[in-house]
Amino acid sequence: MIQDISERKQAEIALRDSEEKFRSVIEQSEDGVSITDLDGRILIWNSGLEKICGRKAEECVGSNIWDIQFGLVPPQKQTRQLHEHMRTLFASAYNNGKTSWFNIPFIHEIIAGDGTGKIIETVAFPIKTESGAMIGSFTRDITSRKQAEAELGLKPRCWKRLRQYFPPRFRRRGGREVHLRK
Repeated sequence: MIQDISERKQAEIALRDSEEKFRSVIEQSEDGVSITDLDGRILIWNSGLEKICGRKAEECVGSNIWDIQFGLVPPQKQTRQLHEHMRTLFASAYNNGKTSWFNIPFIHEIIAGDGTGKIIETVAFPIKTESGAMIGSFTRDITSRKQAEAELGLKPRCWKRLRQYFPPRFRRRGGREVHLRK
């Protein structure tokens, strides 16, 4: 009896190609990407996160996400209660597959592995599986953006004066420019 296995081979090749593309996207991203398993252990910690957090994938993969994140918290804010709170938040998310903080940008300060203070923005999201919910996240270093915003915020009188001399003539509404009536 001869069995045609070409369809199965093609499916295997397509799956392998898809996995390679996924890995390539994750690794080439400047943004940090992490994925944890159903128990909160880190499965993926990409090179973007290595750069942002100053922690190598080898030291993070296999660790609990709340332990790694707690280690990035500025030392003066590290308490036993905060660590337990972080663990409880993650445990609840894994158990329920949902939480109020999924898909909500969370901005916080970290101390990177080299001692540099940074401001990062993280968005976590569920990855639903047959067994429950894994958690993925995207992290971006927004330190320079926050510094620029702070610099602009230091000069509110300047903006006020500009508005006096150059009143707004247009306002964005629904993505279009609309002339304001007097």
